[in-house]
Amino acid sequence: MMRNDEHGKKRVGEAVTLFFDALAGYGKQPAQMEAVTKLFMFALSDYPTEKIISAMAFYVRNYSNFPAPADIVQIIERGNKPPFDRAVYANLSKKDPAIRTSDEWAYMRDYENFQKG
Repeated sequence: MMRNDEHGKKRVGEAVTLFFDALAGYGKQPAQMEAVTKLFMFALSDYPTEKIISAMAFYVRNYSNFPAPADIVQIIERGNKPPFDRAVYANLSKKDPAIRTSDEWAYMRDYENFQKG
């Protein structure tokens, strides 16, 4: 777990700083960097460092805006798949069940299970 891994904390902190500096975000102020880093550390402390770094790498390859810690948590929880999106679920729900693909059914099932916690 990252909470017990000083080197891991440093790696994740560096990644958060890089994200903060490089990714688009609305209203980001440099003075917020310390609070943002603490929030990421708090949200991610129960996960292994390698899973966190892998999820962050997945995020930066797929998105251009600064993530919320919950985005990284969802990627970890889903095994390096994108965070769930309510709009995607809603659109799939409207689609005729007879023509949904197996991947779409799986997404809907996973979304519902994730929401149940």
